[in-house]
Amino acid sequence: MNGNIKKYFTIGIISGISVLVITKVLQLGLKLIVAHLGVHEFGSYYYLISLYASLVMISSLGIPMSITRFFALYGGKKNEQTRIHIVHSAMILMGIISVCITGSIWLFANAFVGYVIVEEYVTVIRILALSLPFSFIIISIKAGLLGQLQIKKSYFIDGIQAFITFFCICIGLFVFYGGVQGALYAHAISMFITAVICVYLFRSYIPFSSFSFSISKEFIQYTWPVSVSEIITAITTMFYLTVLKLYSGETGMGLYGLAVTIASLINIFPQIVLPVFFPVVSRLYGKGMAIGSVYKKIVLLLIITSLLSTILLILGSRFGATFFFGSLYLPVLPMLPYLLAAYAIYIIFVWYNRQLLDMAGLTKINLFLTIIRVFVMSGILLVFIPNITGIQLALASGVGWIVEGIGCLYVIYKKQLLRA
Repeated sequence: MNGNIKKYFTIGIISGISVLVITKVLQLGLKLIVAHLGVHEFGSYYYLISLYASLVMISSLGIPMSITRFFALYGGKKNEQTRIHIVHSAMILMGIISVCITGSIWLFANAFVGYVIVEEYVTVIRILALSLPFSFIIISIKAGLLGQLQIKKSYFIDGIQAFITFFCICIGLFVFYGGVQGALYAHAISMFITAVICVYLFRSYIPFSSFSFSISKEFIQYTWPVSVSEIITAITTMFYLTVLKLYSGETGMGLYGLAVTIASLINIFPQIVLPVFFPVVSRLYGKGMAIGSVYKKIVLLLIITSLLSTILLILGSRFGATFFFGSLYLPVLPMLPYLLAAYAIYIIFVWYNRQLLDMAGLTKINLFLTIIRVFVMSGILLVFIPNITGIQLALASGVGWIVEGIGCLYVIYKKQLLRA
């Protein structure tokens, strides 16, 4: 790596550590607070907030990652108009999709009562849907900042969003005694507040002047496989959680949600490095430079940090679950090793390799690998029906990611991407 790249990585990782640790503490604290409403209530909260996250994924269509890629690829003043056109294309597409999803949920939410949601949460779902356009504004600004290598500003948004969400949900729970519904209403309000703050602080990075309503063909050709892949992932994730909810109930969902909350702490280091990694390799690849040395160092760091995190989380989980969440949550402990193993597989074999394929423009191959992974996971869960718990879901995820990871590595080797 040359001096500028090393400096960028150093600044990005140091900035990421400070902000992400604060963000994770706030997110974990928030889950801890909601968890004290009870296992059943936490199950309802986790399921609905996961549904919201899936809707955000569908409405974003994988476009933010495309923005980051094109901003990094088309650096320099001479490509400014191209970058502006791409941002306008992204804003139009995500705006249309988010409005369509919001409208559909308002019209058809009652149709899912008794299948996906209970009647008391219909209004909550509709209010959450109203916050989707604000979520896409936040995501778009972050993606644009990353593409311009404004890493500290992007992490700053993460910190703002975590703090505002924590503050709003605490008010919803303790001031208005709103329970699960109050927490979810507060989450929707926090998206609006965060979006307004982000637009105000970073409006100079959003090219609103000379707005064009035409769509970049290059952007569409690159993005549509990413979009389909994101939609498939979002829909199948909610399908798997719905199956778990049907067979394990709200209590089983609450236990699984807490296990995921604890196990996802393994993602801290990858979440720091990923926003730094993707723009850098996109820029290097666009210049025809070798990326093998960057890739190998990142993979080595991922293996070491994942193994250390797994060991620490397994050793500390019994004390942590009892101390922070209470004895009612002790049944989460058997799930943790399976979830941690699945996440470690995803981090080491899939996460960065998929980014590498996307960076190289091989988005159709990533879509194909997504479809294979979904078939593998669905087949494994089908075998376990009706005895589906969080352990079975973790096993299915782990095996699916192994298959997807092998496919990624094979393509990287055959296409010689590390030598590009």
